[in-house]
Amino acid sequence: MKSHFTNLEEATAWLYTKVAALNNTRQKLTGKTAKELLAQEKAALLPLPTKLLCSEQIQLRVDKYATVSYKTNRYSVPDHLVGEFVQVKIMSHELWFYHDNHKVTTHLRSYNLHEWIIKIDHYLATFKRKPGALAGSIALASSGYLKDLYQAHFMGEPRSFIELLDYCSLHSVTDERLAQAVTQLTQSPVKQLTTEKIKALLGNKQDHQEPLKWTQTTAMAKSQLQQLSTLIN
Repeated sequence: MKSHFTNLEEATAWLYTKVAALNNTRQKLTGKTAKELLAQEKAALLPLPTKLLCSEQIQLRVDKYATVSYKTNRYSVPDHLVGEFVQVKIMSHELWFYHDNHKVTTHLRSYNLHEWIIKIDHYLATFKRKPGALAGSIALASSGYLKDLYQAHFMGEPRSFIELLDYCSLHSVTDERLAQAVTQLTQSPVKQLTTEKIKALLGNKQDHQEPLKWTQTTAMAKSQLQQLSTLIN
């Protein structure tokens, strides 16, 4: 029996391996595995109206830092909820936060002590009112790549950086995609990195653009262009 692991991911992977092995072990009385027996039972079960989750649910008040405290750790929520109560669905790996029956955010659950788990976009409304608070905030300090980006290119320009954060939050731009855009710009002849240039590059990337369809209208337009080209020549 293994009892020591490097991290939670390694322990989880080991657990799934052991569970899979048990579920594929043949039972003495039936000669079938637990997985096979479950497959038989599924045929007689009605479908669930919603996904079944094993969780604990509690209600917590949002403090003045736009966080809620659970098991000594603090988790951020959007700052407009300061003073409000949120419902928290607690699972083994995640915490889901609801207000007025709407999910407002999710966080990976921390099993450390006295840790702050912060999302910087939860504080954009506050930063827009008080841009000077950005540089020394816990939200920026714990933001990983965003902190490095601010220190490298936006020191002394908090309003411009907040505008970039707002754009990324509105358009669901991940840190990875943002980093790719920044790298592309810094490796180009661009002399200075600005929010406008980053937004322009991000806006030009169409991740899910459908291919153009060849239609009769397209064919007629191409024919007309060829005729015009003949006249010009």
